[in-house]
Amino acid sequence: MKTVREGENGWTCMKPGTNPMCADAGGLEWMHALMSKGETPHKLGFIYMLLGDGGASNIDPFAAEETPDNNWIVSGPHVMIVGTEAKSLLEGYPRAQWRIPQSHTSCGLGRLRTSDAVDAVGRTAHGPGAAPKPQRPSGRPLE
Repeated sequence: MKTVREGENGWTCMKPGTNPMCADAGGLEWMHALMSKGETPHKLGFIYMLLGDGGASNIDPFAAEETPDNNWIVSGPHVMIVGTEAKSLLEGYPRAQWRIPQSHTSCGLGRLRTSDAVDAVGRTAHGPGAAPKPQRPSGRPLE
């Protein structure tokens, strides 16, 4: 995974695939544990993907592509809450993924437009300065 920017506040942004993601220190530790199949960190972590993801299995975190039985989903903008401290949030929550030690919960961010989401290097989805003025759902500009 390529690091795009390390923040001065404990957050790091990277580009694991098609869209960027940012994680705090707990989120980075959780990702390392997931990829190495190691022990889940005993702390809370947060990861966000304001442009969504390119798709993942809701059952198998290591699946590389969609199959008829791996419950493949493509998520829009979302925040992930990770780590053993998040376990109480996972119990019975419908968005809990991967019933493995590195389970996490994902909270969608609604109708966030990709043109308004800023990627990890400070550009909008359409290039520097290209974001349209914010609009209401009706299409009328916000004052």
